[in-house]
Amino acid sequence: MPDVSDRIEKETLDGPIVKQLERGGREVVKLDWREHITVPLQTDLRKFRSYKGGSVRDLLRAMRNKKHHYRELPPEVQETLGSIPDDFVCYFTARFPQLLLHTYHAMHICCHERLFQHYYDEDSAELSLAGDTV
Repeated sequence: MPDVSDRIEKETLDGPIVKQLERGGREVVKLDWREHITVPLQTDLRKFRSYKGGSVRDLLRAMRNKKHHYRELPPEVQETLGSIPDDFVCYFTARFPQLLLHTYHAMHICCHERLFQHYYDEDSAELSLAGDTV
């Protein structure tokens, strides 16, 4: 999912990729994903950037940023998220169970780009969906 966040960071909100990602996204993020994360993480996220709670794109960006800056996080946020990668992934997939599959389907529009080819390759697609690769 960090690959997706990096790919769409500079995309316009009305562009086809972001539109596809956000289509049906309010259900994925349960209207406002910020209300479904722990208070220590909410507090930490507000320090650095403004996130839209109804946006799949912003949830993915928050996940990417916390993963990439994990070592810099306050201990209570690290404890909340757990260890990288397994506990971290479980933290978000438990709260947003549709996120992974929704993102996979939405980003199919980019399946021919080098960055995403291995996610959509015939042989690896089944493994990715089965949860063997995240």
